[in-house]
Amino acid sequence: MKSKQFMSVKMLLAVVFSAIMVVSCDKDDDNPRLRSVEKDLEQVEESGFTGSIVLSENSDQSFNIKVTLDSTANEEVHLVELVNGSFDDPGEVALNLKDITGTGDKVTVDNTLIKKIKIGEDSVDVNYSSFLTKETFVRVIFSEAYPDSVLAVGKFK
Repeated sequence: MKSKQFMSVKMLLAVVFSAIMVVSCDKDDDNPRLRSVEKDLEQVEESGFTGSIVLSENSDQSFNIKVTLDSTANEEVHLVELVNGSFDDPGEVALNLKDITGTGDKVTVDNTLIKKIKIGEDSVDVNYSSFLTKETFVRVIFSEAYPDSVLAVGKFK
């Protein structure tokens, strides 16, 4: 009798162990973790305009840049640019991002599926990782009529 009970316990343990092995040997993750980073948009010369920028990775090797202004000038179209260089030594525009149409309140625009930026005369392929190695920043300009009136800037690294 004891040997039958022992065999039943032994069989049960074998089944449980096999089930654990099957579950733990799951195939590669079909949904790898996608990365993102959020940084502040800082006001320029006491403009009073602040916000945030979010860089997020997509599974197709492209990335997104979300730009949020905490407040906007009502009915003004604020230009948003990704610029090569630094705040103190800006270069050419790497990518024109979506404009922000002012409402007087907080506004967010999404720039999705970015795969190329301009560096010099060249259009360069970029993904999330390679983009973070570039010296770039986001610049928000008051309007096309006032291209030298920078409201806010932010960078991802």
